[in-house]
Amino acid sequence: MMTALDHPNEIQLFQVIETFDYFYMIMEHAGGGWLWDFNPSDGIQEDEAHKLFRQLMHAMQYCHKQGIMHLDLKPQNIMVDDSGNVELIDFGLSTRFTAGEKLKRIWGTCLSFAPEFTQGEEYEGPPADIRSLGLILHFMLTGRCPFRAASREQLKKLITQGTYDIPSHVSEGTQNLINEILMVDHLQRPTIEQVMGHPWLSQGKGAALPSPFPEALPKPPYPSFVKVMINMGHHPYNTWVSLAS
Repeated sequence: MMTALDHPNEIQLFQVIETFDYFYMIMEHAGGGWLWDFNPSDGIQEDEAHKLFRQLMHAMQYCHKQGIMHLDLKPQNIMVDDSGNVELIDFGLSTRFTAGEKLKRIWGTCLSFAPEFTQGEEYEGPPADIRSLGLILHFMLTGRCPFRAASREQLKKLITQGTYDIPSHVSEGTQNLINEILMVDHLQRPTIEQVMGHPWLSQGKGAALPSPFPEALPKPPYPSFVKVMINMGHHPYNTWVSLAS
């Protein structure tokens, strides 16, 4: 799925190499670490959250236009590069969709479940992705997930009821956006375009996106050499870059 995507806020897959024992995925390096670790315990400043969340929204807007749903959006699947921009990773549960297509299978992590997941209903993928982005925005600004419980069943109940709180230090405009995205009824949730047009998110939009990708590294001329050197114990990425240079 990743080979079909080319966006500055989605981790770039350069090549997949198969050896006798393993598959190696040669990917772009995100030097800033995971968003989970990048976020302080009480959340990041709102202007920084504004930048990062806009980047995520653009990344998902691009995915949905390509007919791809992520379906496992959570802080652990977002990284930060050396320039402080987000990189969306882990498309292992992603799938293609057509407009209006209904799904039944449940993907992802319970903490990130949409209410339609907990109720066993058929659902459309894009609204579920959008809701997960609302959970991520809440996490960015508070340092915690909005739904927390001692058991899986209690957690499902909170998600189904839409019971959560937003600390008072979060601005009124941002609280409004989070509440709109976390609507229990998926039919009432905004589309990506509506979220992008929200007053809080549309302000200062000229400086939020990173530069487009530089030209991708070329493929090594002799893939068989890469396999041999990896089997000899050489580092996969360093080997690939050396042969590609």
